[in-house]
Amino acid sequence: MAGAACKVIINNGVGGLSRAIETVLTHPLVRDKMLSSSRCDELIQKLADVDRASYDPECCKMPEGGLRGILVELRKEKVITDEVFGPGGVYR
Repeated sequence: MAGAACKVIINNGVGGLSRAIETVLTHPLVRDKMLSSSRCDELIQKLADVDRASYDPECCKMPEGGLRGILVELRKEKVITDEVFGPGGVYR
C-alpha cells in the first residue's frame, strides 16, 4: 500500500500532466493551427470526463486510456512527438 507521500507525488504528477495537456490544447500554436478548435474542445472535454470519472465513477465512464489515452491521440495527430513515447520518453 502506498503511503501518504506517494499519494502526494502521484496526485501532483497527474495534476501536472492534466494541466500540461490543457495548456497544449488551448495554446494558439496548436488551436486552429495543428488541430481544429472543435478537436481541441473534444479533447478538453475528455480531460473533464477523466476528472469527473476519477472523483465520481458513478456519474460517467472513464475515457479509454485516461490521460495516457489523450496523449496517444495527440501523438496520432502529430501534436506531440515520439520523444515523449520513444526510448527514454515519459510514456513508452
